[in-house]
Amino acid sequence: MPISVEVKYEYFFTWGGRIKIVELVLGALCMMCAAPAFHSTQHWFLLVVVLGFIGTLYFTLHNLSIDTYVKNLAVNFTQVEFWFTAITTFLYFTGFTAMLADFAVTADPPSDQYWYDAQVAAGVFALFNDIAYAVGAYFIYLDWKTGPTANNTTMPPA
Repeated sequence: MPISVEVKYEYFFTWGGRIKIVELVLGALCMMCAAPAFHSTQHWFLLVVVLGFIGTLYFTLHNLSIDTYVKNLAVNFTQVEFWFTAITTFLYFTGFTAMLADFAVTADPPSDQYWYDAQVAAGVFALFNDIAYAVGAYFIYLDWKTGPTANNTTMPPA
């Protein structure tokens, strides 16, 4: 029996879908600016950004196409997505704070200033992404609390 995957592109017309696109774009910009990592601050920052990017990419694909195949499981994926987004929001806060605290200085040799500027840009992009994750967590929380699994009562027959 062949299995076909239906892509629900309407997801990108919701606020949650739009914010996921913003999170992925800002996450990619953070990775581009901060890599390669030479300091421990950068290692932590890139760990947070990469794990957040991979998780967000998974939940984007989940909401686009996988949802129809896993809706019979006993896992509330909206709740899991909310907690992932809330934890990622906190971790992004620690990451951008560390990056800006460590690299928002003038470089000793002026020839390395562009590298410090790239690290500061990564921290600023992470600040914006932290805000996007916080807004995304809010919308996911609303979906979680108002969704079809919000109450455990069954619908009366029509």
